[in-house]
Amino acid sequence: MINENTYTDYEMNSIKNKKKINKKYIIIILIILLLGIITIILVPSFSETKPKIKGQYTISFNNNTVIYMNEPTKVQIELNGPNEYLNDAITEFSPKNEGIISIEEEEFEGKTSYITINPISIGEDDIDFYTTIGADKYSVLLDNKAMHVIVCETFDNNILNSKKIQINQGKTQKINLNFKNPNCLKNIIYKSENPNIATVDNNGIITAIKKGTTNIKIGNSNKLITLEISVI
Repeated sequence: MINENTYTDYEMNSIKNKKKINKKYIIIILIILLLGIITIILVPSFSETKPKIKGQYTISFNNNTVIYMNEPTKVQIELNGPNEYLNDAITEFSPKNEGIISIEEEEFEGKTSYITINPISIGEDDIDFYTTIGADKYSVLLDNKAMHVIVCETFDNNILNSKKIQINQGKTQKINLNFKNPNCLKNIIYKSENPNIATVDNNGIITAIKKGTTNIKIGNSNKLITLEISVI
């Protein structure tokens, strides 16, 4: 106990100031210690968990990242990577625009799932996929991946200007398909049943080789139609 009568005012103020300074130092030291303890507890958890997730998981489709369609199409979507967190994975997806396609399922959990894409009108749209792997504070959002969808006309004989073509020997002629969107042609394959009569290249250009009759098969990923060729 300090006897204030034995000290001058200056000495008393000095003593009081020293007490205040000592209290400040003690508080600062306690805060530093507390922050150190929090860092020791939390940092290892993040540093040990996140590297196990980030960079080790990818999303893939059983189809290409570009889909040509004119009818409901089922797509398998699969997450690839260590199994440790796959059961906690959540993938959300949605079309960018309205009126081109619809999706029957809007979210799935786990490694593998399926969605059905339904065409609404002719055009193009993108589906964005966002996948979160892991739970709570350890979750990591994968880089988004998009699937491009091209909706074309129904693939049948109606897309042909004519079911039969007559060509003079030695001449060429291009097969014209009635697609509003020229990108739909990128999914078309052509094959001649008898290349000795007429050949066809990847762009649908027929070359008449010699007189006779053959068929050109025109197909997309789901169907084939037939065009009859007569070389005269």
